Amino acid sequence: MDDLFLKSKQIVDLDIRTSGIRPNKRSYMNCEITLFLNKEEPIKSKNIKIVVKDILNNLIKDSFKVSPHFNFYRTKK
Repeated sequence: MDDLFLKSKQIVDLDIRTSGIRPNKRSYMNCEITLFLNKEEPIKSKNIKIVVKDILNNLIKDSFKVSPHFNFYRTKK
């Protein structure tokens, strides 16, 4: 995470709509991650964009893509 975000403070909120889960149907899941900056940085900085994109790619690859029961997509389309 570099030194851009606090390593000891994050909030993860996972919302899964279980009522619509059926085989061969994309169901709704929302994962919200709150990261706390360790230092002053403009929110639209290239550095934040790169670090957040890396965090999200690693999360998808290491956590969601390893499921034997589900296929995960970034969008519902």
